[in-house]
Amino acid sequence: MAFKSIRSQLNRERIKSRPKLPQSITTLADELNHYTPISHIYKGSVTARDGKKAFLFSDDKLLTALELSTEIYCDGTFSALQRKWNHLGLRNSPSVILSMTMTIPLLPEQYFTEAYHILCNTCKENDPDYEKIKEFLTYVEKTWLSKASK
Repeated sequence: MAFKSIRSQLNRERIKSRPKLPQSITTLADELNHYTPISHIYKGSVTARDGKKAFLFSDDKLLTALELSTEIYCDGTFSALQRKWNHLGLRNSPSVILSMTMTIPLLPEQYFTEAYHILCNTCKENDPDYEKIKEFLTYVEKTWLSKASK
């Protein structure tokens, strides 16, 4: 029997073995506690003061290393900015705006808004990518500057 002839039947059986989609985040947390394929990395869930939930995944080796750490560095802001820049098709545009944007989180909080205005003034209206760069700066303002004081 050829694989092509039984492919759809195999797919139907595979779909039957998948767990049902949870109806809420709370239900998902409960189901993850009993989902065997991830039991070695799922450590639980936490609820923030604002009611938002986070799911914790790690292995014991990483947790041990984390416990022994004295400093933790995160680069989520920087990679998110780079992704947005690339998504807007600005990959080949002069990257001075992107570079300046990536330095803003390194400033003391009280200088964020001033730095953002300097950044906006750096944009040249005659730049062929001006509209896309403005869209990038709007993203920075709405997504990142609004969270600066938190």
